[in-house]
Amino acid sequence: MQACVSFLSQSWDVCQSSGGICLMQTAKFTELPKAAPHPSLQQLAQEHSLYARRLDTLRSKLFLTEPEKLEEVRLKKLKLSIKDEMERLRRMEASGSQG
Repeated sequence: MQACVSFLSQSWDVCQSSGGICLMQTAKFTELPKAAPHPSLQQLAQEHSLYARRLDTLRSKLFLTEPEKLEEVRLKKLKLSIKDEMERLRRMEASGSQG
C-alpha cells in the first residue's frame, strides 16, 4: 500500500490592478510522510480520516479542476484500501484473542 500522498490545495488570492480587482489561483502541494511499514489500527484510522477530510474539501467545491478530479479518485481508492487493511487487522486481533 502506497501511503505517501501529495495533496493539491488551491486557493484564490485577490489582487488589485489598474483594471480593477482580479483573482489569482494559487496551488500548493503538501506531501504527507510515509507510513510505517506495519501501521497500527490507530494510525490507519488517522490516515483514513485525513483522506476523508480532504475529500470533503474537494466535494464542497462547485467545480473541480482536472488534477482535483484525479486526486478525488485517488483518495477514494486510498480510503478504501485503508479501510480494507483496518478490517484485516481487526480480524487478526479478534482471531488472536480467541485462540
